Amino acid sequence: MPCPRWGCDIVAVKPIWLVAVGVAVVAFAPQLEAATCSEEIDLLASQYALSTKLPESPSGAAGEAATPPGAQAPAGAAALPASKRRQMQVLLNGARAADQQGKEAECFERLSEARAIPEPG
Repeated sequence: MPCPRWGCDIVAVKPIWLVAVGVAVVAFAPQLEAATCSEEIDLLASQYALSTKLPESPSGAAGEAATPPGAQAPAGAAALPASKRRQMQVLLNGARAADQQGKEAECFERLSEARAIPEPG
C-alpha cells in the first residue's frame, strides 16, 4: 500500500522533530524554574506599588504596615482600597521576614494570603 503524499514524509521527519523539541525544552528549562519567594514578593509589591523592604524602625516591625493609614496607590498601580493595601503590606512584610529567616513554606503561605486580598468574595 503506497504512503499518502504527506504520510511518509511525516513519519521520516518525526524523530528529528522530537529531538528539536527536546533540545528547545532543555535549552529553556532554566527560564521555566519557579521564582523564589522573594522575587514573587517583589513582583506583587510592584504591581500594587507597595514597599518591597521591611521597615527598620522598632515601630515598624515586620508584621506592621509600612504605608501610612491614609496612603493611596500611586498612579499606574493596580487599584486597591487603602485598607486592603495596608493588609497586603502587612502580609508581604511577614512573607519577607519569613524569607529572610529561611522559612520558605511560611513565606509562600503569607504570599498566597496577600495574593487573595484583591480577589472578590
